[in-house]
Parts: sequence; structure tokens; C-alpha cells
Amino acid sequence: MIGWVATQHYNVEILLRFVDDHFGISFIEPGASEPNDMIKLRKCFDALGVPTNEKFGSGDGLVIIGKEVSFRNATIQLSKEKLIRYMSTCDHFARATHMTLKELEHVTGMLNYCIEICPIGKPYNTVLDQVKAKYFGRSSRISIEITDLIRESLQWWSYVLACRPVRYLLQEYWWPSSAANEVIFSDASTTMGLGFYRVGRKEAYMHRYNPDQDSTRILQGPRKDAIIHINTMELVAVLSAVQIVRLDYQQLRRNEKVKVVIMCDNSSVCDTIWKMKSKDYIMNELLKNLLDELQLIDLRVCHIDTRYNPADLLTKGDDRLKEFRESWPVEKLMHFNPLSLQQYINAALGTDKLIDVQT
Repeated sequence: MIGWVATQHYNVEILLRFVDDHFGISFIEPGASEPNDMIKLRKCFDALGVPTNEKFGSGDGLVIIGKEVSFRNATIQLSKEKLIRYMSTCDHFARATHMTLKELEHVTGMLNYCIEICPIGKPYNTVLDQVKAKYFGRSSRISIEITDLIRESLQWWSYVLACRPVRYLLQEYWWPSSAANEVIFSDASTTMGLGFYRVGRKEAYMHRYNPDQDSTRILQGPRKDAIIHINTMELVAVLSAVQIVRLDYQQLRRNEKVKVVIMCDNSSVCDTIWKMKSKDYIMNELLKNLLDELQLIDLRVCHIDTRYNPADLLTKGDDRLKEFRESWPVEKLMHFNPLSLQQYINAALGTDKLIDVQT
């Protein structure tokens, strides 16, 4: 009822909340001490006898459940108190050898809280979530070994928090595909190899699997028990394209991020990149590598039907190259070597479960 009175009788235009922690952004008239909507809301509350506390009023921002929200800069970041406590916790366990399940749950909850400020930390939190799920239902005092993967996640967060990450809300805009610097089609197959096509440059890139040397020979195994499957290789194709684009534009010393659209015909990989996390251990490790590349690239991955994906022809063998050349303009046809998957297999499975694969 109070909200209805405020909007209908006092013309409060933007009312986000109907309680005393209401906040919003509103224009301020010249000479006024408060934003327009705040003046109207104060009149409404005074007329209705609604009590307010000392936080009620205008200002640059508020600390809301441990997050500092700046209206002037449209930013959100952790409060100094939480920042220091979280950094100290990460540093402590990064140097330890074991932790209890209760401590792991505390650390996991703490870092999941940071995701709103720093969304790129999702692949590192996935590692902790997977370990926590493994011990679900066990005694909270059980001792858990701090593996290299756990330590890496804690060290990553410790470094990022030390930089006091800030999320700039108004800079997260959606640019039109027509503004992209690069449009790329990527694809992978289970038997032949990887490929991607840079439309603007008229360049095609291919990699052919070597059954005696590539980790990809594991693709031939049953899908249910496969360690590497087609989704993994589709992600490798995307990552390879991003790496080559980054190297090209890095030489130009651009001051702004390069806008890149990659068209992929694997919907699962598109979703994985959009969420920036995967239940698959190896794909999660690949996402970490992808995040490193995105410091210079603003990436958008879109799904496309296989029938309209020119890169599909690059992964079907040499007999389909003629069809590709006849259908799409190509000035350069090059071969590339993707990153080795062995390091990701080792990291995901541990040294006691290595696969005998030469890479």
C-alpha cells in the first residue's frame, strides 16, 4: 500500500524497494540537496508516518550485506572489512596441507559470495564445489587434503582480492554483432580434427589429429567413460581461435578490447562459456586458460546450426576442402597446433591417474 501511494500520489518514478534500505539513482534539481525521487519519497513517508533510520537520505552509496555500492560511479565492490578477512583466509589455507570439511564449506561459501563482484572466478570456485560435493554427508571434522587444484584456486582468489576488484555495472553493455572486429566459425570432429574460419580475413585454419601423438585418440572410446569427448575438442577449437586472434591484435597494441564473435555448432560449449563453469574437470581447466586470453578480448560465442557452419567442412578431411573453397572466399589456408591437453588431464585427474598419451 505504501508503495502504491508513493508511485500513484507522490509520483515517485523509480521505486525499487518499499523498505528502509530502498536505493536508486535519480536526477537532482539545481539547488536541491537530494535526488528528486528521494524528496518525493520523504514527503510520502512523513505524510503516512512511516519511520526511517539514519541511512534514509541521499549519498554516494551504501554498504549492503558487505558490498559497497557507489551510485555516483555505478560500481559494486567488497567492503574493506570483508576484503581483508577473505584475503587472510585464502592465504592461510593456500599454505596449509589439510582442511576440515567445515572449513572447506566456509571457504566455498565465502568465495561464491565474491562471484557477484568478480564473475570470472567461476571456474576456480567450481573446483571447490566439486570437492565439497564429494564429501557431502560426511562428518564436518573429516580432514581433506589441499590438492594442487584447490591451492591454485585459493592463490588465484588471494591475488585477485589483493587488487580489490570492482564491478562497473554500466560498462557491461551489449554491443551489436555488426560492431565486432572479428567473426569466426569454429568446429571439431571426433575423427579428423579441428578448424576455424576468420571471415573478415578470409583465412582458414586446420588441425589434423595424429592418433599416435594426440590426446584426442581418447575420443575413440565409449562416450560414457571418455575422458576427452567432442565437447572438449569443440572448446579447444574456440580457445585456439581466441589465442590466435589475441596474438594478432596484441602486436597492434590496441588500447581497447577486441570484439570477437565466434559461431559454434555445439550448444553445450556455448552454454559452458556463457556460464564460465563446467562439471567436466578438463573443460573447467580449459575455461581458466580461456579467461586468461579474454583480458584483451570481449568474446561472444553464439550457436549456429551445423548446416550453416563453414568450419564443419574443415574438419571432415581433405576431400571436403574443395567444397569449402568453392563455397567460401579463402585467401589463406593454414595449419595450426592446438595447446597440449595432457597438462589439463594431469591437473584434472591427479598424478596417480595419468593417461599414457604422447603430446
